[in-house]
Amino acid sequence: MKKFYKVLFALILLSALIFLPACKKKYSATIKGERSVLEGEQITLSIDTNIETYSLKWTSSNPEVASINPNGVVTGIKEGTTEIRVTINDMVLDAIVTVTKFEINISCEKYLHIGDKTKMVVTHNSKLEKEVFFVSSNADVATISQDGEIEALSEGETTITVTVGGKKKNFLLKVLPIGEEIPIDDPPIDDPVDDPVDDPTDEPGPVVIPIEIYVPTIIKYDDCIIATANRDVTWYSSDPDNILFFNEENEIVLMGGFGPVTIKAVDVNNKDAYVEKVVYVVLTDVAPKEIEIYNEDGVYEVALEKVGGIVSSSLQLKVRAVNSSDDADTTVVWTTSDESVAAIGKSGLVVPNKIGTVTIKAVSVHDESVYATVTIKVVSSTGK
Repeated sequence: MKKFYKVLFALILLSALIFLPACKKKYSATIKGERSVLEGEQITLSIDTNIETYSLKWTSSNPEVASINPNGVVTGIKEGTTEIRVTINDMVLDAIVTVTKFEINISCEKYLHIGDKTKMVVTHNSKLEKEVFFVSSNADVATISQDGEIEALSEGETTITVTVGGKKKNFLLKVLPIGEEIPIDDPPIDDPVDDPVDDPTDEPGPVVIPIEIYVPTIIKYDDCIIATANRDVTWYSSDPDNILFFNEENEIVLMGGFGPVTIKAVDVNNKDAYVEKVVYVVLTDVAPKEIEIYNEDGVYEVALEKVGGIVSSSLQLKVRAVNSSDDADTTVVWTTSDESVAAIGKSGLVVPNKIGTVTIKAVSVHDESVYATVTIKVVSSTGK
């Protein structure tokens, strides 16, 4: 009888757990701030979130283009793009930042006669006020004041160096004897004289703003996440039946399955504009200390077999935690050293493509410093 009551109590407890709400609060987070910065200048990114207590960790995928400090201040270093990633507790958000080249424009006469005076006008593409400095390489030929006033003194050439915001640009000035005819410069080959000013090919096209989505890379089974983007989008899931789908309020509804799933955000006004991202639904947010890759049969080679020109062979790899707590999560990102030899899917399934050897790597989604590798041989199915 006591055994019966124990079993009955266990069933009641299990039923209660099943029908408990999956989560108590819906979390959302968005990266705020400009997405463009000039070389040598700064912008500040911040987080808009309903999470009450959190810590932030900012990183730049390309610090040679732009760096970011712990306070979210982005410094533009050179022209290009970088992905800024912020980790907010166990959520990960990404934003693309573009660094634009800082340009100095000089307007001035290239030829002067001895005794002539003119003024050099300098502009730039920064919204900030910047001090301008002038230096003449040959003050005997021409001098220039810090107001840009130039005075031609004698025949010859001098290079005017303009410095704005730490950037320099040179301008070659030639001084001619009084009465000498000023030469006519040949127009650049790519800018013919008869090119009409109103040529429609010269008109800039529309500025395309990339779609940015704010969905964490790692989602815990009891998290409640609201998917957001920088424009109106329609959300899709690659596995709505087993892992997650989006309801009408753009809330992520978890279906009980774990592992990777690809989400897609499509612009409601342009079906050709979309962004995809792989997210991982995990049981626990505890990172393993070590991991190892294994195959249940102890096999680390796969025969290249084709039926009707289609590869029909594969090898399933798995990951387990080593020297870690029992609740450590082993969700990983799989990569291959040579996809032409063997590709690997998000679940660790190795598909051979040609005879050879390849290194497979698994990196913990919780800590990129925790990873494991294994060598896989692709052999001929005929043994030849």
